[in-house]
Amino acid sequence: MNQSIQIIDGFEYSDRREAIKMTAMNSGQLIHCYITGLQKQDVFAFYKEYQFDIEEILAERISEEMWDDSGEVWIDAEDIKGS
Repeated sequence: MNQSIQIIDGFEYSDRREAIKMTAMNSGQLIHCYITGLQKQDVFAFYKEYQFDIEEILAERISEEMWDDSGEVWIDAEDIKGS
């Protein structure tokens, strides 16, 4: 794993994007990461259950530069559940 990638603990729910929002730091650059496909009331339980899987997947996608044109990483919750 690339040691320059740091996943910042915790999350918030973005009503505007209907997604969990997390932040990572890669060589000093902040990268916003979003997880879609969840109902708002299920977000906390999902994060609690899959926190380490989420962090692993985010670090992998960031190290492989798998972000969109805005520099954001988007992941569907089903991809995390299936990992």
